[in-house]
Amino acid sequence: MAFNPIRCTSKTSVGRVRSLNEDAFAVRPDIALWMVADGMGGHNKGNVASNMACEEIVSAVANGLSIPAAIQHCHQKIQLKGFRSERHRGMGTTVICVSRDATKLQVFWVGDSRAYLWHDECLTQITKDHSVVQNMLELGTITKSQARLHPKRHIITQSVGAEMISDLTIGNVSIDFVQQDKLLICSDGLHDQVSEQEIQMLFEQQQNSAALVDELVNTANEQGGHDNITAIILELDHTASI
Repeated sequence: MAFNPIRCTSKTSVGRVRSLNEDAFAVRPDIALWMVADGMGGHNKGNVASNMACEEIVSAVANGLSIPAAIQHCHQKIQLKGFRSERHRGMGTTVICVSRDATKLQVFWVGDSRAYLWHDECLTQITKDHSVVQNMLELGTITKSQARLHPKRHIITQSVGAEMISDLTIGNVSIDFVQQDKLLICSDGLHDQVSEQEIQMLFEQQQNSAALVDELVNTANEQGGHDNITAIILELDHTASI
């Protein structure tokens, strides 16, 4: 049985340190696609990469490609731009994309942009970062609390457009999504500044998603705002008739 339409709230901020927002996001319910991209590369190249990712992936999905195929296509396009233009060489971006079918949400990601599921009053991170620190966590060499402050926490092992990667590792998780659930997707500018426990507390305190996304981004800024911050919250629209 088809579920209700998805309602989306979103917010992005340049933060308190940087002068340019190198995050980008796309909200396209018409093709059942919601995504965040966090660009990197310096000298404004991250801004080019993240916006290019949103444009290329949206276009590819609108033309019938699956999200993994669209991400691989985008990877090659960003690589090609770098090969052809010295000033774009070395740029790349994370991506996290959400799509839906009749009963489930599909989440695909590359890099350290994350998804958190709010279900039964509990927040769970459902993605695993493609990062050096995540590898160390899985090997048991550091704890989760140590990971938050580790000097290598920003080094990612996969990025869309990375010159040395021919075939990306694309993470994927499929989740049931029911009334009262919320899905948060965000760049690391949020989860670096606001701990999972703090995100959980904000979800507990604020039921309204528009106010919640404001509070999440504002809290990240209040606690340093060292990076660009982007957050999208998805939920089922129980007011819509289907």
